[in-house]
Amino acid sequence: MTLSVAEIGKQALDGVANALTGVVHSAVLTTDEKGEYNRKTGGYDDTPNLTYTCRVLVRNTPTGLTLGTHIITAKEQVLLLEGLKVVPAENHRLVFKGKTKTIVFVEDVLDAGGMYNVVVK
Repeated sequence: MTLSVAEIGKQALDGVANALTGVVHSAVLTTDEKGEYNRKTGGYDDTPNLTYTCRVLVRNTPTGLTLGTHIITAKEQVLLLEGLKVVPAENHRLVFKGKTKTIVFVEDVLDAGGMYNVVVK
């Protein structure tokens, strides 16, 4: 049986959550959706933002670390997201542990979908 990256990620986070407390959290990702372009107003129609549940692995993030082309600053944090059915994007919001963070960079783990490293601030 071949496992997908998403399935491997789920098993890995299940193991971490069982072994360590306080590092894996439930989260909600909120997207910024644009409606249809409206020629009369010159803008986009309002569209409700969509929400998706996932899990977050909180990691210690040293300043100056690079993730892809992004250099991590002192006010940013790298998180691992698992369990999403959509690809997160810049300016999406992530709520976990009662705090709202904004995604500023996304990296698809192994370019396979299902697990993402994100930089938030």
